[in-house]
Amino acid sequence: MFVENFMDRSIIFELKEEHKAIIIALNEVNFGGNLEETKVLIQTMQSVVTEHLRKEDTVIYPALLGSQNEALVSLGTSFLHSMIAYSEIFVDVTRRIGESSGSIDAGLVSEYESMRNKIKDRIFVEETALFPAYESIC
Repeated sequence: MFVENFMDRSIIFELKEEHKAIIIALNEVNFGGNLEETKVLIQTMQSVVTEHLRKEDTVIYPALLGSQNEALVSLGTSFLHSMIAYSEIFVDVTRRIGESSGSIDAGLVSEYESMRNKIKDRIFVEETALFPAYESIC
């Protein structure tokens, strides 16, 4: 049982470390610099985010949704549904950046900045509400 609980709790450490990497990558994107370097950074960020979401989808959400506690189920459901919207925005904005040639237009830069800020807010909420809820059932 100790090993199982240790493994369950270690996922939170991993997810928090990935949050740090995601925030660094979000902040490093520089639309005034080299477009190809920006695209490489975006591709790297896409890989980190995809793996991060896979972990949340396979570990965090199932644990909350399978809980006997209605509040935890509701929290998990709410976070899962909102993550779908965040994911769609992330995929759309990063895809369009990756497909860009020449320079990135001001509208796309604005969408990126909005997405970046929303993701940072989401990370804060996950670490203050979602992760503690998961840890409460470990």
